[in-house]
Amino acid sequence: MIDRRFIIVVGLIAALPAYAQDEPADGRFVAFACGVLPAPLAVEMVVPDDTKDNVKLSEALGRQLRNTGVSVAKGAPVKLMLETEVVREAERRRPRDLGEFRRSTVNDPSLIDQNRTDVRVNLWSSRQDSVLTGRQEEVLTEGVDELRLAIKMNDKDNGRCLWQGEIVYALKGNDPWHTAEQLLPAMTAAFGRTMRNEPVKAEELPSEARTPQR
Repeated sequence: MIDRRFIIVVGLIAALPAYAQDEPADGRFVAFACGVLPAPLAVEMVVPDDTKDNVKLSEALGRQLRNTGVSVAKGAPVKLMLETEVVREAERRRPRDLGEFRRSTVNDPSLIDQNRTDVRVNLWSSRQDSVLTGRQEEVLTEGVDELRLAIKMNDKDNGRCLWQGEIVYALKGNDPWHTAEQLLPAMTAAFGRTMRNEPVKAEELPSEARTPQR
């Protein structure tokens, strides 16, 4: 006969992986309430970079704002600035160092040849490149593929900061503009509040729709 307590313990163990499989967020959200947003909120949107993608994103933000009761119009008392940046950097590795060849001139009258040649070769090393152990791989900095999405709101009359927020998001090959649009609801929901490194997650595109990493 199977002990009932054994069945309960097995059931609890079987349920644990569901929690362990939760994936960490790919982004972090920092925001600062540096003033008081007027209510109801009306903003004039400014996009510093008028590229096609930025204009499309600003239109998506306008729809998101209107859906949440925020008025978007020229001449509004609050200036809202939308900024985006995509950072792509390849990983950097420690430079190769198998040795050194150096030629110099000496001042010694007793020598016929006043030229001196110094050669240094790493024959064996467990920490550096060497002839016998070959290339010692060492990544100095990992590759970066991230999106930075920021919104700043200032009082148009005196230029004072009212609210600003920034999300830094690891793209991992996902389309940056789709990701930015997915992050807009989290951004607008935090208007007027201070956020301290809060995790955020965007909906991912299917793998065939992702942009290739450089």
